[in-house]
Amino acid sequence: MRGSALVVVLLVVMVTTVLALSFIKSTDSEIKIAKNLTNQVSVELAARAGMEHARSFIMRPWDVELGSSSYWRGINSCQLDGDIEYNVSVTQGTSGYTPECTYNIVSTGYNTSNNSKCQIRSQLRLDPAVAMLVDGSWLNDIQTVVYGDLFVHGSILGSTTVYGDSFNVLGINRADVKGSKVKKHDLPLLPILIHPNDYSSSYYIDGNTYYVETIDTSSQSNLNLSPSPSNPAGVFYCDGSLKLGSNNHIEGTVIVRDNCDIIGSNNHINSTRNFPALVVGSELKFDSQGSSLQASGLVEIAKGIKVGNSVNKFTLDVTGCLIILEHGLIGLASQAKITVHVDPAKAAIQIWDSPSLHKEWINVCGGYFKTIERK
Repeated sequence: MRGSALVVVLLVVMVTTVLALSFIKSTDSEIKIAKNLTNQVSVELAARAGMEHARSFIMRPWDVELGSSSYWRGINSCQLDGDIEYNVSVTQGTSGYTPECTYNIVSTGYNTSNNSKCQIRSQLRLDPAVAMLVDGSWLNDIQTVVYGDLFVHGSILGSTTVYGDSFNVLGINRADVKGSKVKKHDLPLLPILIHPNDYSSSYYIDGNTYYVETIDTSSQSNLNLSPSPSNPAGVFYCDGSLKLGSNNHIEGTVIVRDNCDIIGSNNHINSTRNFPALVVGSELKFDSQGSSLQASGLVEIAKGIKVGNSVNKFTLDVTGCLIILEHGLIGLASQAKITVHVDPAKAAIQIWDSPSLHKEWINVCGGYFKTIERK
């Protein structure tokens, strides 16, 4: 009897031991599974954080150092918490009518302690991205081609092709819109409204004061202007009406208090980062046959584009954004062409009103991920 009781006790102890070992093993496996799951979630969240990091910097180009590039290309070894980091690489689109509005993003989150990682490939599209904004009507018979979105506060009438969406208030007639036609009273984008007087003598960057250089009101040809240590943005101011003849190459910003008359060909203005290319206080005029202007950056014209009576051929090319505050186009030119190509990074503006106060503007209203693929 005593012997059988001992056997029963030993059996109970053995069974309990086996169950305990099984439980410990099961618990250990569950802990490992939980750790693996936590790690997988952590590196995936890191990869997604890298995506949002990229979107933020692409849509706020004035906040980042771009170096020689025209857009933010990414970052390596950005630490989130402990051993969790991410790398991000960004390349701009190369196809379509507006590749400057598409960015391919590769974001890799990883754990430096165990080499686990998660990679997410995505494509970010900036939209709406306004190439041309007219705070009035765009009524013309001049061939106008807009690569990007077009917003007109009044009507769109005439020979206009839009490789994007059109936003207007009063209607469209004869324009060829490749994207959507949106009859809309409000677009979440307002012009920055730069006044020539803001740059009549000096300007600010990060609390530092710099001084503009003046351009004479007489006819100018063969100008080669660029930034200097005392004028790092390359701001050039004309206190009156400016006449641009031929072969003028300006790296920086041209501010004209009154009219800017284009009376020659081969004129180029390329803005420096965060500054406009051309601001005209009155009209941009084409007064000579075959006259031309090519501008890279933001172009703001207060009182429209005017064509001289004897002019039927001129070209205006803008890469960035073209803003016309009044009147649109005045005059006819059967062989003329206006081309506007959207480029958000070039059109982006950061203007310092004082050493401690600035305002920011970009011609993009939103950005969305067209594709997201987890590797």
